[in-house]
This record gives sequence, C-alpha cells and structure tokens, in this order.
Amino acid sequence: MENRNSGEFDKQILSELISQGFSGNELSRRFRLRQAQVRPTVEKILVAANDAAHGKGEYYTYDDVFGAAITRAKDNG
Repeated sequence: MENRNSGEFDKQILSELISQGFSGNELSRRFRLRQAQVRPTVEKILVAANDAAHGKGEYYTYDDVFGAAITRAKDNG
C-alpha cells in the first residue's frame, strides 16, 4: 500500500497544508506528522471493515447511512 498509493496521499496532504497557509520548515514539519498518520489510520479502517464483514464491531446499514426514504424511493423506482 505504502509504495503504490503514498504519492496520492502526499499530494493531498501537501495541498491541504499549503491551502492552510503553511510554508517552509513548518510545512515540512506538519507534512511529516500527517504522513506518519496515514498508514496507522488505513490499518484501523481495514480492521473495522473486516470486523463489519464478519458481523463484529460497529457497522452501519444502507438505511443508517442514506435513510429509509431513499430505500423506499429506490424500491418504488
């Protein structure tokens, strides 16, 4: 994951930090901090997804996310 996708994460991180007005040493420092958070965060997401796929942990149904009205509209479609 890290080698293949880190470039896209890097672009997003840099873009966000620059838009927040950071530059120079502070931009570099914050970039390294954010970059270090990517892998642990993705690993947590994967664990949660695996748990949900096996009926463990917290998960949300389609209706939880989009609401029953959308499901009814789709069924009446």
